[in-house]
Amino acid sequence: MKKSILFSVLVTFSVFILSGCTAEKNKEEITQMETKINQEEVIISNQEPSSLEPTPQVYTLEQVAEHATQENCWIIVDDTVVDATSFFGKHPGGDDKLLKGCGKDASEMFAQIKKHTPEGYEQLKKLKIGIFLPESSSQLSPIE
Repeated sequence: MKKSILFSVLVTFSVFILSGCTAEKNKEEITQMETKINQEEVIISNQEPSSLEPTPQVYTLEQVAEHATQENCWIIVDDTVVDATSFFGKHPGGDDKLLKGCGKDASEMFAQIKKHTPEGYEQLKKLKIGIFLPESSSQLSPIE
């Protein structure tokens, strides 16, 4: 009987010791993970703003409509806002066609011109200044 009690005490003590070691090991692993996360946060926070992805500028139809002249021409095409001012004198279809889209959503007009694929879309990427806020699309006036 004394042997079985002694054996039970040893088994209980061993389990207690082993579970304590496991808890200490887990605690150590958690501390190491926290340290790693903190180091990564420091690395991220120390990055130059230019190395982070910029947030695109968002424009409404009203803002785009303020730029409707040859000297200051913004156009919306597929929810992208482009500053086409510098493209006057270079547009293959002529300045009058380009001027027609200034200050408006010219997505439909742009898509109808077959020459705009893919060269025209590449040009749009170069002239992009932001994105169009779709909520204001109900206020669009059709291009004649």
